[in-house]
Amino acid sequence: MSAYTLNVSLGSTVIPYGLIAQAAFADIETSFQETSDHEVSLSHNGELVTDQAQIASILAGKAAVIEGSSKGYKTYGLRNQAPEFLRIANELKGAQGFPQIVATLDTLDDYLAFRAFFVGYSLSSVDLAVWGACKGSGQVLGILKRNQHPHLSRFYNYVNELPFVQQVLTSINTAKQKKYFAKAYKGKLLIRFDDTNPANEKEEFEKTITEDLDLMEIIGDCVSHSSDYFDLLADYAVKIIEAGNAYADDTDGATMKEERMHGIASKNRDKSVQENLAILEEMKKGTPEGQRWCIRAKISVDDTNKAMRDPVIYRCNVETPHHRTGDKWKMYPTYDFTCPILDSIEGNSWVETVYNLGLQRKLKKFVEEGLVWGWDDPRFPTIRGLRRRGMTAEALRQYILGLGASQSILQLEWDALWATNKKVIDPIAPRYYAVEQQD
Repeated sequence: MSAYTLNVSLGSTVIPYGLIAQAAFADIETSFQETSDHEVSLSHNGELVTDQAQIASILAGKAAVIEGSSKGYKTYGLRNQAPEFLRIANELKGAQGFPQIVATLDTLDDYLAFRAFFVGYSLSSVDLAVWGACKGSGQVLGILKRNQHPHLSRFYNYVNELPFVQQVLTSINTAKQKKYFAKAYKGKLLIRFDDTNPANEKEEFEKTITEDLDLMEIIGDCVSHSSDYFDLLADYAVKIIEAGNAYADDTDGATMKEERMHGIASKNRDKSVQENLAILEEMKKGTPEGQRWCIRAKISVDDTNKAMRDPVIYRCNVETPHHRTGDKWKMYPTYDFTCPILDSIEGNSWVETVYNLGLQRKLKKFVEEGLVWGWDDPRFPTIRGLRRRGMTAEALRQYILGLGASQSILQLEWDALWATNKKVIDPIAPRYYAVEQQD
């Protein structure tokens, strides 16, 4: 391991892409830090260099003495032009006005008109410094997108797609991903699978969701399942019955729906605690008698919010084994009963989307009936759908972090989310025009 270490603060306003790539090119380790007194520094034998121009020069010098590289690129010693291009790269990273940026890009583009690289005849640390200056500036990328600097654009695209540069970008994204809003408050990003209904939950769904999270570069600190709490939830069902706040009901589905719609109390609403507990035991065993019943919360029969009209909190399912607990349980808690309890235990806050059909069972119906292309239909509020529609991981992260922390339910506004995405992709997304050719 090299005696040099490049230290990068994740709190930096601008990621020093060029310096990180230069360090990788010179086989120097990069250490990403949550907080630091300096945005970037180079440490060596107890000494610390914090000036970025000086760091770039040192890294270029370290790469210059390497005769060959395991990355497959031959390096060259520092030529006379190298310090000048390092200076230009450093200026591009600074706060320049638009005319100055264009003039600098004009100079670089002209130089590359008959050259592939800035120094010598193969990739050098100097090239990475210039690439990094472009990569870290949304203004520069926006100008390059106009195709008025074809030689510089060709150079940038070439370097950007190099395998080891892609590895550098991946390492940066991974490091940034670990610095969530939750980290600042010593919190955790929890990924919880609400697998309360064995008829609707399969292991393949969890695998697909995990893959979707990877697509959006979302890395959780821990994973939990609602099924981890089945014992606890069953105990709560007993307690709520003993408190007189729940009852067993064998009303058929159609009648129950009709009664809830019109605010009519169930005939079983006033059963005694002892009767309700006895029926709950039958449900736990999955007996034919137990399968006839469900447990409903005794809240209200005529609340203006119909969801509060004595909702079902437990029901039997003996036909479908749970993909995690097998046939241990014959009765299962409903989603509406489970989530408030686990959110309280695990300390979660909700984000809801407005003007959105987000229930899995309803989306599943669209898929099964062939009304959409699949779970990745761009009209769907799934991660795969969002990705196909053009949503970027960076935009989603920025928007969620911008919502902040709250004990109230947060409302996700689609227009604000897509506006954030536009800000992310505008500097880098190419625009193409076409004219239809006939005959």
